[in-house]
Amino acid sequence: MKIFLINTYLFLMCFLSEESLAMTTDTSFAGAIKKTVIGVNLSTQGIGGTISMVIPSKVVLVGEVGYSFFKYTKDINYRTPEESDIFFQPDIHQHIVTGMISWYPFKKRLIYFKSGIGYGIRQRYFVRVTSPTGLLLGGVEISSEDFGQVDLAVQWSRLMPYVGVGIGRPSPKKKLGVSFNVGCFYMGSPKLLAQFEGFLESTTLDSQIAVIQKNMKNYSYFPVLSVSLRYRIK
Repeated sequence: MKIFLINTYLFLMCFLSEESLAMTTDTSFAGAIKKTVIGVNLSTQGIGGTISMVIPSKVVLVGEVGYSFFKYTKDINYRTPEESDIFFQPDIHQHIVTGMISWYPFKKRLIYFKSGIGYGIRQRYFVRVTSPTGLLLGGVEISSEDFGQVDLAVQWSRLMPYVGVGIGRPSPKKKLGVSFNVGCFYMGSPKLLAQFEGFLESTTLDSQIAVIQKNMKNYSYFPVLSVSLRYRIK
């Protein structure tokens, strides 16, 4: 009987310990759920939104997924000193989804370091150039038909690693909070695409595209400056 009681006691202790551990884990996870934060941000990437959650761990980590959108299609008319018009028709679209982790190394949990990756689900950086009035260059008049059109496009890598630093709590103390972030995406070396119709077809400009592209290789970083309004669900 004594051996039976001892075994029963040990079994109950093991069972209660496992239950206690499970409850602790559940409580930790439930606490993380309660601190889920929805954010709306305005940045150099455009406008977007985020969902973030404190990751249960020995250090303070916040996981975040986000989406941002930027669009610019407003036509631009430039008038030269010779009263000629050069017409620019941009078509710029940028849709990026991101996955980030923020680390809060200090006790006050105010300054954080962020890293992660972005993926351009849609990227289009294009402009068409025409001259509806024709162009006067150095006394030489080029008609609108002879000018034709110039199509220029730039492509970067869809996968973009990110690093940055920011100010803002892992989860707002009250329902609403604000955070600021500055950093940059690495987009890889750009690829320049060009098409000409008109007098430029008879020039050597097409052969200079590779040179221009090489000179653009340093344009591989996209700076990010953002401010976010964040709402804690519970």
